[in-house]
Amino acid sequence: MSKNTSSADNQQERFLKEIPEKLGWFLVGFTEGEGSFNLSIIQRSDYSHRWQLNLSFNISQKEGALLDLAKKIMRCGSIRTRKDGVYAYEVRSIDDITKKVIPFFSHFTLFSEGKRETFESFSKIVLMMENKEHLTVNGLARILELRKSLNPKSTRKRKYDDEYVLSLLRKSSETTRRAPDCVGMKI
Repeated sequence: MSKNTSSADNQQERFLKEIPEKLGWFLVGFTEGEGSFNLSIIQRSDYSHRWQLNLSFNISQKEGALLDLAKKIMRCGSIRTRKDGVYAYEVRSIDDITKKVIPFFSHFTLFSEGKRETFESFSKIVLMMENKEHLTVNGLARILELRKSLNPKSTRKRKYDDEYVLSLLRKSSETTRRAPDCVGMKI
């Protein structure tokens, strides 16, 4: 094991040990009721594969005080006010999701089976993205399949359906294979 991995592991262990048990379990309960794990997809013309994947963990609430506590416990993220006046605590940084959110919910296990399954799917997506699997048609197809289990009760319609996303990725992959001069483009 390299020093970097060991150092990262030590930081995660220290982070988890510094969270008082009662506050950790409070945040689990709060997440059970008001939290979600999400993956949004944005079409980007400046990306060689045309898609930007954005992960997020969030908790929404009408009052901000409890969200301040959640942010303090997690030591990351931000709080914003949505257009409807509801406050939202969000963690969007892949680094914070990897080093704080996933270790936290791996240690302080969610209670309900549905929320646990959502978290497990979210964790798999994070790992796949770390391994750059989202840059291939097959990898993105697996991620889109996992995304279906994130917040399955949501009635919100997705802007881009899965087949549309994959069809554009296939087209850009074919173009990239034929045009090697796009090496410097963002991914």
